[in-house]
Amino acid sequence: MMKQRTDNSATYKEYQERSALTQKHFRKKNTATIDSYEEAVKYINEYIKAYYINGKEPKRSELQAMSLELKEKYNALVPEHNAFLRKKTAASQYSRQVRRYFENQEQQERNRQYQERKLSQQKKKNELE
Repeated sequence: MMKQRTDNSATYKEYQERSALTQKHFRKKNTATIDSYEEAVKYINEYIKAYYINGKEPKRSELQAMSLELKEKYNALVPEHNAFLRKKTAASQYSRQVRRYFENQEQQERNRQYQERKLSQQKKKNELE
């Protein structure tokens, strides 16, 4: 965005220096460039002002150096993140197996209790007859 602003600043400066009558015509001819400049300025004001040092905007080279540093940190964390994802996948697979085992155990217990009730009811019915 800073590069975009720099590339379009000459046209925008020329636009600002014109009188109100000629600005309208000039803007029609250079709409894309002026809009691009204004978009870049808006972005810089919102997101890059946090990096201003003593009220001065950082140089593009400084921002690129910071970007490279962040990319290096990101690239260093990627293998660790991928290892975590593999562990997470394995853990979720095992936890599903454990859940299924416990659900089967609970189902077997419910079936056993059901069979016992049925048997006890059958015994009571047989005793009454």
